[in-house]
Amino acid sequence: MQSAITSRRLFAVFFICAVIICGAIAATAQAPLQRSPSDTVREFYKAMREKRFRDAWALSIYQPAVEALTPEEWNELLPDFEKTALAVTQKVPKNLQITNEVVSGDTAVVMMKILDADEKEELQQATLIKTPGGWILGDPESQAMVKKAGKKFFFTARIDAHHNEVKDMLTRITLAQVVHSQQNGGLYGDMA
Repeated sequence: MQSAITSRRLFAVFFICAVIICGAIAATAQAPLQRSPSDTVREFYKAMREKRFRDAWALSIYQPAVEALTPEEWNELLPDFEKTALAVTQKVPKNLQITNEVVSGDTAVVMMKILDADEKEELQQATLIKTPGGWILGDPESQAMVKKAGKKFFFTARIDAHHNEVKDMLTRITLAQVVHSQQNGGLYGDMA
């Protein structure tokens, strides 16, 4: 009789322990591991370098603009994304060095070393915001602008970039004309 009671107690204890352990494992499995701000920055640049653009944009405020694109729109923007990846490859070292991370509530700043135009190291900061899905690159103001523009964001950015390129070219032409005029008695150069 004593043996049967002890066996039942032992079984009950094992059963309760098993339930507790299973509950703890299930709770741990359901809580996804959140990337730190530094890990988010590293993963963004790694994905961009590897031309995994959807993965990279998903770690940034640009996700809403990307996820709404049709396959045709994606293909139209792909050359622009390729240019961005090339710039990342040229400026951001493969082994990105994070020098500092400061978290304040739902925002974070990550300091990292990148290469400037002369290929000298310089510090650059990346701002991140915390969302229910984890940390993403960007700031709240820019995020609101991207959300408002939706999938038109990248197309508008492309147009703005082209306008700036044309403006820069016209400025260079104007400056060259001024120099030519000063050196040639007020005469301007022939543009033909």
